[in-house]
Amino acid sequence: ALEGSLPGPANTPSASAMASLPPGDQGSTGLAAVRASALGLAKVAEDDTSEDLTSRGRALAGYAEDLSHWCDPRRNPTSYRTCQESAGSAIEGLLTVVLRVQKQEVRVAALAALARLAFGNTTNVASIAASESIGKVTSIAFQPVLEFRQQEENLAVL
Repeated sequence: ALEGSLPGPANTPSASAMASLPPGDQGSTGLAAVRASALGLAKVAEDDTSEDLTSRGRALAGYAEDLSHWCDPRRNPTSYRTCQESAGSAIEGLLTVVLRVQKQEVRVAALAALARLAFGNTTNVASIAASESIGKVTSIAFQPVLEFRQQEENLAVL
């Protein structure tokens, strides 16, 4: 009755099938959307004010979600690498969104987009790592974990 429903050699893809990705540089699907989103996010990074961007959260999340979509090898197997290259100009804007938008779902969308841009793309990884904002972004991203650990430690004392 359970045959075929349990994981095992017959029901899991081979390691070579899981490790292979489509080339992702053979088309231009999504490239126009990526360029538009990257431009919108680059403008956010260029803004010298430190204003809270929460009021623009919906639009900024949309940009981030577009980048995530088109830079995903499963959703865009023919062009995801081309889109990643084009989206590199959005990195500082995505980091700025994480720092200056209060809504958690918008921050998560920006962090997910950064992960998609970094996946298998050493140029984008280097840009993210070299950013002056990455330390602050990392602190924000891991703050809930630190707060949980502090609460856990306080309860352990009791």
